[in-house]
Amino acid sequence: MFRAADTAQLQQQIGQLQPVLGAPGTLRLAELALALVRAAESRGAAPVRLALVASDFTALAADLDKVMAHLRNGQALPPHLKLNTGTPAEAPNVAFVFPGQGAQYVNMGRETALFIDEMRQSLEHADRSLKGQFPRRLSQYILPPAAFDAETEAAQQAALTDTRVA
Repeated sequence: MFRAADTAQLQQQIGQLQPVLGAPGTLRLAELALALVRAAESRGAAPVRLALVASDFTALAADLDKVMAHLRNGQALPPHLKLNTGTPAEAPNVAFVFPGQGAQYVNMGRETALFIDEMRQSLEHADRSLKGQFPRRLSQYILPPAAFDAETEAAQQAALTDTRVA
């Protein structure tokens, strides 16, 4: 995740990171992700935001190259890269409508939680308010770690729709 005041600053941030991706040494991807999120959060409400998920350093480098090409010469971004280059002058009216029991699916609010601070803050508030009520934080049911096999996906879906949680 990246946040910047403008696209030039975003390009600078990516440019500073790219040499590290070519030779990460002992750096783990999870450590880098945490550092990037903390840096993004420290930039507050900066209007330019980039969110992406990578499985390894090679994929991250390739995705960042695509973002740089988009910023430099307008090449289209693949759908899994989420770039917001500005905040509207006036926020639109938005309502979230959640269907009834059984309609939930894993990661159903992922993009919303990435791009809308109020959604993420609401999940964090729910986690604090319900601390100790469930075996894990509510947000971990809704937005679990990436699943790389069908068995894990099925277990995550079952945990989310368990009526003791849902």
